[in-house]
Amino acid sequence: MINIVGLFDGMSCGQLALQRLGVTDYRYFAVEVDKYAIQVTQRGFPDTAQLGDITKLRRADLPPVVDVLWGGLLVRDLVLQGNNLTSRILAVSCFSSSLGFCVMFARSFGC
Repeated sequence: MINIVGLFDGMSCGQLALQRLGVTDYRYFAVEVDKYAIQVTQRGFPDTAQLGDITKLRRADLPPVVDVLWGGLLVRDLVLQGNNLTSRILAVSCFSSSLGFCVMFARSFGC
């Protein structure tokens, strides 16, 4: 069984792709805060472990082994907020959190 972590998971299109490919032997951990996206994910993939906000995520929240790490983009939030300082701060904050998470993830493998 493989462990997959989806950052900014949205409605979990990664799991939909796995389903269409016939991949079933995995555990999925989603990092998402949008309550509607989470509802869609849980309806289609009820075994998904929801980890919440990436800015609050810690290594201890994850399984001991992460085989696949993938992620989406924050396009919808940035479009809805427009081209202003708030949207730029949000983008930088989330990118920084993603980068920090990836560094933490790499360090756990001795990289």
